[in-house]
Amino acid sequence: MTPEGRVKADIKKFLNTLPNCFWWMPPVNGYGTNGIPDFVGCYLGVFFAIEAKRPGGLSGVTALQQDKINRINQAHGYAIAADDVEAVKAMFERIDAGLQFVPPARLSA
Repeated sequence: MTPEGRVKADIKKFLNTLPNCFWWMPPVNGYGTNGIPDFVGCYLGVFFAIEAKRPGGLSGVTALQQDKINRINQAHGYAIAADDVEAVKAMFERIDAGLQFVPPARLSA
């Protein structure tokens, strides 16, 4: 597994522990939108996106990827580039801190 692949595996493992979280990895092919982060999803009604990079590889974020991250954040979603799962956990801590009230319907399965 590549270093970036290990980061992605760690992120997947973490995301799978979150209750009330739906996520997916958009396919990388000629039919998608260029620059979309590796992970996109919804957590307690909050849109998030994560661009995974190898450890120490944050300088490898392309201008197009950074533009998508910026646009998601400007739209009041949460988006980051992460080279380890700790950065992802910190993003979800910020999401949790920003949630003041979660309607009960969102907590039911």
